[in-house]
Amino acid sequence: MIICPTEKTVIATAPKTGSTSLHAMAHRHAPDERSRPFIVRVDTPHGQHDCGLPECVKDDRDAWQVIVTIRNPFTRIVSLWRHQQATEFASTFRMFVDRVAEKIAPEIYSRTLVDWYSECGVDGVIRFESFEADVVALQLFRCDVAHENASRAVRDPHDDVTREKTGLWARDDFNLIYGT
Repeated sequence: MIICPTEKTVIATAPKTGSTSLHAMAHRHAPDERSRPFIVRVDTPHGQHDCGLPECVKDDRDAWQVIVTIRNPFTRIVSLWRHQQATEFASTFRMFVDRVAEKIAPEIYSRTLVDWYSECGVDGVIRFESFEADVVALQLFRCDVAHENASRAVRDPHDDVTREKTGLWARDDFNLIYGT
């Protein structure tokens, strides 16, 4: 989460939605901690991925703009799987999708975007698929370095079963966020 009190803006970031690139961009924008007009909040159970609004925002929610990062659930679940491979939670992609869909995966993997953002309210969106354009349009930071992962070609490990399970798991993401 990035909090900018001077601009009354909060950026909530779910895992595997471009949050690391966004944090790096924010630090490049103001590398000296004393000159930063924002606070990077990492002192939460999920580190930078906390979408619970701070009390100062909750107390005056109408005065604050809340922006969230999102990503297509089909590519997001592939990225989550690649991220978890170091933990050996699930040895195959299909096993990972099964555990996520059944909500027996650790919470950081099994929460959908709607789950992450349900309590914060959304005023603006940064889409992983159009990261730079959205950051520029929202006038958040100078976007001088490309989002390195957005254009990387990724082999799609989905089959019919994992596509169906992912679609069911992220049904609300598709319906409420992507409008499909």
